[in-house]
Parts: sequence; structure tokens; C-alpha cells
Amino acid sequence: MPLISKPELPSPEERALAAYVRVVAAALGVADDDTGSEVSEVASGFVLLSERTPDRTPRDLILTWDDRHGWELVGEEDRGVIAAFRGNLLPQPHEVARFVADALRGRDAQPEPRVPIDDPLSALLDRYGE
Repeated sequence: MPLISKPELPSPEERALAAYVRVVAAALGVADDDTGSEVSEVASGFVLLSERTPDRTPRDLILTWDDRHGWELVGEEDRGVIAAFRGNLLPQPHEVARFVADALRGRDAQPEPRVPIDDPLSALLDRYGE
């Protein structure tokens, strides 16, 4: 008789990260279908953006997050970093939306250094966990 295995349910950390990424996407006006996240050796997430870079060689953009670098705006094809959110590793969604808007206008108004967080997944659980 073949064994039937149940699919693994997402961990609380995975659910909290997915919720955070979805709330950031909502602040940007992006649908949940254009987001993703995973928790493995590195916790990471992304939001696909409909905007393109306003320079001479327009590129499709992705907003990425990981537990080492925080939020970065990157080109979809080359993954080159266009702008990086400095300051809090887990900023409020409206702060991420403002960062993206500023980056698309060519502004870099974030002089503060990165604020380290010992365990970003625990912080996400506190804010977005069930």
C-alpha cells in the first residue's frame, strides 16, 4: 500500500514573513500574487513591481528582502541593486513604499546606518505572527 504524505504546513516564521511581504506589497498597491517568500538558510521575500527604472535603459524591478540586507530595489534581469533601504531591517510598510517612490524619483534620502536586529524572524512573529 503506498504511503500518502501530507504536505508540510508553513512554520509560524514562514507565515509571519509572508504576511509582512504581503502588507508591504499592499502599501505599494501590488497584488498578493506578485509576492513570494521563503525561510531556509536565509529568510527572504520579494515583491514584483510594475514600475520600471526611469533611466535610459529601463529595467523591470523587483523589491527584495532578506534577513541580512533588508529591502533592496533590484533590476529583474541582472539583479543589480538600484537602491537599498538603510536604517531598520524591518521597516513599517509605509516606509518601504516611501523608499520605493523616492528611489524611482532618483532620491536617496536615507542617511542613517543599518539598525541590526538579532533575530528578524522573531521580530516578524511579534508583529505579523498569528
